[in-house]
Amino acid sequence: MQSVTAPHPAVAEVHRESMRGSDKQVNYWIFNPVVDFWAIHGGAGMLVLPLALFGLFALDSWYTMLMSVYSLSIGFPHVVATHVRLNMDDDCRLRFKWLSWQAPLAIMALVAVVVYVFKLLPYLVFVWFALQTWHANRQNYGIMRRYMRMANSDPSRLVNKTAGALIELFPWAAVLSACMWQDTRYQGYPIVFPALQWLEPLCVPVWSASLLLAVTYVLCELREGCSRRAVPGRILCCVSGCVINVLAWIVADDLSWGYLVVSLWHSLQYVAYVQAFRSRPPAGSTPQVKLSPLKHLGLLILIGAVLSALFHGISYFVPALFAVVHLSMNFHHYLSDTLIWRRPVNKTA
Repeated sequence: MQSVTAPHPAVAEVHRESMRGSDKQVNYWIFNPVVDFWAIHGGAGMLVLPLALFGLFALDSWYTMLMSVYSLSIGFPHVVATHVRLNMDDDCRLRFKWLSWQAPLAIMALVAVVVYVFKLLPYLVFVWFALQTWHANRQNYGIMRRYMRMANSDPSRLVNKTAGALIELFPWAAVLSACMWQDTRYQGYPIVFPALQWLEPLCVPVWSASLLLAVTYVLCELREGCSRRAVPGRILCCVSGCVINVLAWIVADDLSWGYLVVSLWHSLQYVAYVQAFRSRPPAGSTPQVKLSPLKHLGLLILIGAVLSALFHGISYFVPALFAVVHLSMNFHHYLSDTLIWRRPVNKTA
């Protein structure tokens, strides 16, 4: 009779951990491959490619119409989605009461002082430009983290760390290239970019680090694929983030068209993710507003249209106040999104 040797306790513990990990449900898609590819990742850049080409070929006569269509269909609705989350979901409404009223008023007062007292509107517009870049790509990073959690991919793995660093750093390389144009107008506002003597020394190290990260990430992802641990959503987040920022800030060759490229991708991604959150919330989240995709989008478009009409009214009747209201709304949106999607410390995803 053969003797059976008991496994070492450490080996047994590793086996138990692996069995517990295998019991977790693995899901690679927030919706499904088709909807994720087109709605969350903009068709890996294909959806916004025409806008970049319009900018490249200087088809500016189309800009006003396309900007209006974007604002009404998805731009303002994506801002409304933040306020629905902030003011109608109890977990946010109770934690961030100050964010609904005190914060907008404080931000508006601060922006008014900067614009009217210190006369620094061009510099504040550059801050808006930089924060928009950070905000859009930080959202892409957050969605990549959601894919990792759904696939039970360890955040400490090199591929995940490299993917996160690439998503956050590469856009700044593209933006630095756009800053070298030294444009004086952005979205109808005067803007002041840092001087070339400050920008030029940054370009080479930022681009070098970004390309090194890209190569490292590709090698890590190939290794993950060979071991059948690839996460498709992580790949799409990296690809779409890099491609769309190149289209916006290098191919489009115009800051206004670049803004439209990034904003369309960001807003579509945001509205799609919010709908997924409302229909299938992560563990530990309990949204009070649960709507079908059609009703949810209809509500956002309706309120967004009212908000758009209000902004047009301000620009027509009180044009001197428009810049303060517009920039304040954007700054409040960035602050709110930084806070409202964080899980409470006593809840786990």
